[in-house]
Amino acid sequence: MKFGWLKDYLEVIRIWSQMVMMTRTLETQLKRTGFGSKREELKKGPAQKS
Repeated sequence: MKFGWLKDYLEVIRIWSQMVMMTRTLETQLKRTGFGSKREELKKGPAQKS
């Protein structure tokens, strides 16, 4: 079999595939919602002290 050697790497490929899927999901989430719940505060800059 031409790609028979890949059998030795099935578990590593499965883990890598999960990491890629998780990274793409995170990228999509960040594009939609921004980074963290305080993103509006970050846009305004640091809070002014009175």
